[in-house]
Amino acid sequence: MFDDDLEHALNRAYGDDEHAKAAMRADVVAMHDHDAADAAPAYQLTARKLWGALRVLGISGGRMLVLGQDAELFAGLPVEERRLRAGDHAGFTASIPTTTAVSRAEMAPHPNLHLHTWQSDQNKGRYDVVIAVPGYTDVVLHREKAATERRARQILGLVGCLANTDVGGYTVGLVSRDVLDDGDVDSRRLLTEFGELVGALRLPSGALRDNPGNDAVVDLMILRRHDGAPLKPHQFLPSPVQDLRGDQVRVNQYFLNHPNHVLGQLGTRTSPWGPPEPVVHPTGLGLDRDLTAGLAAITSHARDAGLTAATAQCPDLDAPIDYTLVHRSDVDSIRRRVQALRASRVRPANERRPAQPEGPDLRNPRRDDGAGPHL
Repeated sequence: MFDDDLEHALNRAYGDDEHAKAAMRADVVAMHDHDAADAAPAYQLTARKLWGALRVLGISGGRMLVLGQDAELFAGLPVEERRLRAGDHAGFTASIPTTTAVSRAEMAPHPNLHLHTWQSDQNKGRYDVVIAVPGYTDVVLHREKAATERRARQILGLVGCLANTDVGGYTVGLVSRDVLDDGDVDSRRLLTEFGELVGALRLPSGALRDNPGNDAVVDLMILRRHDGAPLKPHQFLPSPVQDLRGDQVRVNQYFLNHPNHVLGQLGTRTSPWGPPEPVVHPTGLGLDRDLTAGLAAITSHARDAGLTAATAQCPDLDAPIDYTLVHRSDVDSIRRRVQALRASRVRPANERRPAQPEGPDLRNPRRDDGAGPHL
């Protein structure tokens, strides 16, 4: 793993600082192990529980955008329908099915879902649900600069996801714990310009991958896109220093206010590379039960606080229609669905169009392409 080229690069970068070189080697090993481990079981469980909670919050249709690692699983596909290699990064859009497969515990939420590749230069409007799964969220990084850069990328990624979320819709992020715990309040204040925190769950250490170096604390965040006026005060901005059995660590105020949203016992462990690291010791009940209880608490709070979904959840007319031609009734069902979609978007033939003004209306000038008023 450590060839001569890497050692030469370490010597050029760090000189005689053997401590820094050792930290770099440890990070390389941890990221290598991260890439080699398939987190599909934990990802599919998290996706199933998450989509169940989104249904409770009022998501019953519309469109989704899923970005990042194992995006197919977080869109709701079962592992056996995954086309990409485990851990690959991609972006997909899809219509949100009107129902979720929740009758069998082992089922993925959206089997046979039709995914469309998403490109960053696409302009398909905003989405009802955007899910982001950045890479290396659970890697224990030993270099402070690398951890800071990872946190900055995740914050900016969440801001971009919120910008692509329709007002009243949800952005979900599976992020490193320092997104919420770091003392940099201004970075979290960026998120408040677009959204407000519906809730967050702090997963047990090693919940995604249980090998050493991949057991950093990870948070599942659910944010709701607001229209410029958040409904509730932002309680997740401060992260005061806490004394945990003699160790001083920062813990976000949200988890201090909602200790039941930490899915385990919060503690610390010593690190040869720097200050003590927060850890979450599992409850022993299993991630399935912990996620169920935690998400139920979040959805209950969202209903009480008026943070349920408020998007139009329009169908995607470009999405293929699921069907199997085995009987005439199938064709009739498809025809009725097509007619319903057209009726929701197309003006009735017997409805008169409003008369066009003889000249331009200077009170509301429009662009030549008809896209809207000049701003």
